[in-house]
Amino acid sequence: MTRFYVASSRDGLDDVLRVSAALERAGWQNAFPWPKHFDHTCSSETCGIADRDDLAFNELVAASTCDLFIGIARLGKGSHVELGAALISGHACIVLVGVDRADSVFYDAGRVEHVADTA
Repeated sequence: MTRFYVASSRDGLDDVLRVSAALERAGWQNAFPWPKHFDHTCSSETCGIADRDDLAFNELVAASTCDLFIGIARLGKGSHVELGAALISGHACIVLVGVDRADSVFYDAGRVEHVADTA
């Protein structure tokens, strides 16, 4: 089964859920549905470090082993790490949505496709 991973900041959570649901309906498997494992009201000061480390590990594994990596603007700090994992893995198709190529050298890598928005 073809696996995908959708990355974004907390601000992009609704888009992540919408895109993930559409891909799942089409028969794709979510490599790691991080929104189901993430307390969206939690800050780094109130979340347990073990939980955050486990979440980060699972996100990196998913990003580096998926067949399709989708990054939705506004990519957060963690999303940039996940994008790097997908780029270095060399096997994921990478699509960035609503991201300006000029904002980062990684956004314009030869293997990165760009889409205007999630609509």
